[in-house]
Amino acid sequence: MEQLHQTLSEQEVIQWFESNLPVEDYRNKSILLIVPDATRTAPLPLLFSTFHRILSPVAKRIDVLVALGTHPPMPEKDICRL
Repeated sequence: MEQLHQTLSEQEVIQWFESNLPVEDYRNKSILLIVPDATRTAPLPLLFSTFHRILSPVAKRIDVLVALGTHPPMPEKDICRL
């Protein structure tokens, strides 16, 4: 079976979030978003900004945890660059 690899455009990612995040399920809830460290690639600025834009108006709180695994802790300046 042939696997197709497709990259979503920025607009497609935004539309996916807008269509698939049940916003009301997060009203007045605390959210923990776990993101990969710098050893993994992901479009984090796009993903986080879209997630935050959609859920921050309804969420009680949004915390972010960088998934370091067995890697040493990242300096704050490196975390901000994710």
